[in-house]
Amino acid sequence: MDNIVLKDATITNTDDEFPGSFEVILSAPTEDRDGETLLPEDWKQPLPDHITFDTDHGMSVAATVGSGVPEILGDGRLKVAGTYSSLPRAQETRTLVKEGHIRTTSVAFLSSRSTKGGKTKVTRELLNGAFVAIPSNREAVVLSAKEFAAKAGARHSKADADHVQAIHDHAVALGATAAGAVDTTQAEAGAVGGKDVRRMAAAKAVAGSYEEREQAISDALSARYPGDDMWAYSLATFDDSVVYRVSGGSDLRGQWQCDYTVDDGGVVTLGEPTRVNKVEQYVPVKNYVPDGDVSTEAADDTSADAAATAAASADEKSAAADADIQVRAARIRALASLSLEGEI
Repeated sequence: MDNIVLKDATITNTDDEFPGSFEVILSAPTEDRDGETLLPEDWKQPLPDHITFDTDHGMSVAATVGSGVPEILGDGRLKVAGTYSSLPRAQETRTLVKEGHIRTTSVAFLSSRSTKGGKTKVTRELLNGAFVAIPSNREAVVLSAKEFAAKAGARHSKADADHVQAIHDHAVALGATAAGAVDTTQAEAGAVGGKDVRRMAAAKAVAGSYEEREQAISDALSARYPGDDMWAYSLATFDDSVVYRVSGGSDLRGQWQCDYTVDDGGVVTLGEPTRVNKVEQYVPVKNYVPDGDVSTEAADDTSADAAATAAASADEKSAAADADIQVRAARIRALASLSLEGEI
């Protein structure tokens, strides 16, 4: 599935009057602290005509402190010219920037990979910007923060609110939640991904980790099952295979398993899928003892008692058989005695 990625940047503020405006460079085609390079051709086009700015990527209307218009410059940098809100929380952020306490911003984008003809293409959809503390991209800086000449009719609060809500709804629909929120699944029980699953907005996985492999497998599944009418998500991942479910209205709906390989670049290639069913088997447990009810020593004693009982039972059966034989012998002797008396 697609993953929301956060990248940071820096601010220079020349703001003087209320409510204030700013210009920032959200990304540049240079390697950042995560070892990634955000190339201009990777940005999904057209860019949004308006994006929100919040604090610490709250990704909500309540955290919004401003907005701006993005554009890609001739040298490949992504610039945003924007204005602060007149709300108190926005002016607090503006003050921190103006006084030099906060000098960085961050860009949030939805990153996805698609494979065609053996080549993998990365697409990044711009979501929003945020004022943060530490940058990831050294050249993602705020160029200026200057005064906005406020005048009647210059800003339309309803239009702004509509844009903010639209951006927020779009981000949530794509899988974003407020920072630190727990996933809430509205899709099928057990789903780890899917169109109706809200996923935590988080930084990308650590290179070489199992989480990175999970993301790569998710990307490969998305590429194998494109479209809005179906989606795939993993159920179980093994060292060389993955079990996954396909949901939606397609005839491919169901559970599948396939092998996979990972190249040096971390890109996953999926093998041929095979339909599978989940089978649970229950078998009886002999001499079951509830946890904590009987100690091991007691259990051993119980086994010994059982063995003794079995031995005693065998002895009783043997004694009964001997008694029966003795009775039969006595009857034979009695009959023989009667026969002899008759002859005399």
